Amino acid sequence: MFSFRWVTALELAKAKAIRTMESEEEEELEEACAPLDNHEVQNVFRMLTAKLEDMQTCCELINKHGGGLQVIAIIPIFQLSYFLDDKTVARAGMNLS
Repeated sequence: MFSFRWVTALELAKAKAIRTMESEEEEELEEACAPLDNHEVQNVFRMLTAKLEDMQTCCELINKHGGGLQVIAIIPIFQLSYFLDDKTVARAGMNLS
């Protein structure tokens, strides 16, 4: 008798949880389908446009200065290779020629 009550209580709790989840999903769907405020859309559009312009500026700067930065980063490796003999360079797995 005790196990029957337990199973019944468990089934009722499961049914209640399912109903709760379904009602929450319906509320979320109603909120998602609500008409957007034109002012809010314009603000989001302006913000995304500004971020796009920032990213384009960053891309231009990287393209403009990227090659120079690579050269600056490589110079110390070549300076180091000048002081190392060929066997040390080969052991380190560096191809500096």
